[in-house]
Amino acid sequence: MKRAFSVIELIVVIVILGILAAVAIPKLAATRDDAEVVKAATNINILLSDLRTYYLAREKLSTSASDMSSVVPPVRIKNNVCLKFTKITPDGILENIEISDSGLCREVWEFSKFKELKDKIIANGYQLDLRPLSVKFNP
Repeated sequence: MKRAFSVIELIVVIVILGILAAVAIPKLAATRDDAEVVKAATNINILLSDLRTYYLAREKLSTSASDMSSVVPPVRIKNNVCLKFTKITPDGILENIEISDSGLCREVWEFSKFKELKDKIIANGYQLDLRPLSVKFNP
């Protein structure tokens, strides 16, 4: 006598697998979105840190961000631009900064460090002055 699975047993297994998939797939999608948010936040941090370091070392900025950082603006999450600036002055000021709160970018600006940065940029008329961070040594 052959022993095989009945149709009911197969249906029960398929239903259980369907329930597990319905629970797991949204969790995986949320994890991917969280990774994109952290990546954008890290890129903003690296970009601004590189620009500050460049300014401290040379006491001026280049007109091209790609000359000063490995992160080239604009900083994006999927199709949303979280941070963009269109003008860099040689004396250490980023001008015409655009900040987006749409989509996942909103989550980036909710981090406390970035909320303070956003508030500072908005308060300064969408500019960021890197000069207060510089220190001159007079021999």
